[in-house]
Amino acid sequence: MLSYPPAPPPPLALRFLRSLSRSLPLYMTLAWIYSVAMMVKGVVQEKEARLKETVRMMGLKHSTYWLSWFISSALPLTVSTLLLTLILKYGKVLQYSDPSVIFVFLLTFCVSTIMECFFISVFFSRANLAAACGGLIYFVLYLPHILCYAWRDVLSFRVKVLASLLSSVAFGFGCENFSKYEEQGVGIQWNNIFRSPEDDERYSFIVSIIMMLVDSFIYWVLTWYIENVFPGRYGIPKPWYFPFTTSYWCGTPAAVSDDFGMLREPWENSAYLEKAPPGASVGVSIRNLVKVYKTGKKVAVDGLSVDFYQDQITSFLGHNGAGKTTTMSILTGLFPPTSGTAFINGKDIRSDMDAIRKQLGMCPQHNVLYNDLTVEEHIYFYARLKGRGSGDVKAEMEQMIKDVGLPHKRKDLAKNLS
Repeated sequence: MLSYPPAPPPPLALRFLRSLSRSLPLYMTLAWIYSVAMMVKGVVQEKEARLKETVRMMGLKHSTYWLSWFISSALPLTVSTLLLTLILKYGKVLQYSDPSVIFVFLLTFCVSTIMECFFISVFFSRANLAAACGGLIYFVLYLPHILCYAWRDVLSFRVKVLASLLSSVAFGFGCENFSKYEEQGVGIQWNNIFRSPEDDERYSFIVSIIMMLVDSFIYWVLTWYIENVFPGRYGIPKPWYFPFTTSYWCGTPAAVSDDFGMLREPWENSAYLEKAPPGASVGVSIRNLVKVYKTGKKVAVDGLSVDFYQDQITSFLGHNGAGKTTTMSILTGLFPPTSGTAFINGKDIRSDMDAIRKQLGMCPQHNVLYNDLTVEEHIYFYARLKGRGSGDVKAEMEQMIKDVGLPHKRKDLAKNLS
């Protein structure tokens, strides 16, 4: 029995498929531009409201925080990708292609888009500005594909790979590949993703997928690095060389006994200062702490040195503007010190804040509420962050809600509370 290759599409369908390779990347970029803007806004909004630093103070790992954002962003995009794949296949747009290949291709683009949103978010500290600029930046990064498409016949393989470091360009090249396979009446299949539909062309469909995965990794590394070196208004910046330090990966060893309450100044032996309690261990040691705000060059904390002792209650007293809140914000890692430092249980706040936060509890001065969580969900969320068991949390949650007189509001969202 003789077998024949599939008949090529009719002329009208050919014109449509040729235009598809040019227009599909643009349509996909425009289709997701709103999702990108909202994703960037959501990340920056948590940063602006200090929610990000608050949950980190409560012990949430940096990687866990970003993983939660990735999952919450990927789920709706995966659903839209599945729907789009079904439309392309059963809407007679891509009649010959394997829908599972198209789904994997589009899903890979979703992953790179999410990572690109994370990367864009590190440059902003205002949510509304981030939303407006995030969508614009996302669209601008697509524009190089237009030039690549116009010069595709003269660009070498290496140049195409280099241009594909922008995920939108890699996506565009992938669209060209499966569109040409559709023109040939073959479609993109698992058995032809390793070769190009054109002779003497090395840039195949699989190269496009690999480059989008590479782009995702690059976006994530840049996000991780820039966020650590330039955390924005809140958080303690790390030195540019922090990835090459052992303290970042292994932490700094705690000081022994009282050595970190160590840097004794000559005036500390003054008769005007209260002597340290005999046998007391230093829990918090502040040394020459200075904080100068860039705006107005205001000195908020001026050379503060003091020790807090274990098993004692220490409080700050002072007039407005004396630096009480600023000092506490520095100790909890919300603001970086201009100079000086502090040791908490022997660990330096400048280099080992993540380890310090595992032992830290704090009562914030500002709201740390998520608009879309209920009263009881807030209690459960923060208690679980501190490592309490699920059973213990539920019992305490009931009591706490009764103590504050909110049993009738337990299911209400935080944004609906007065």
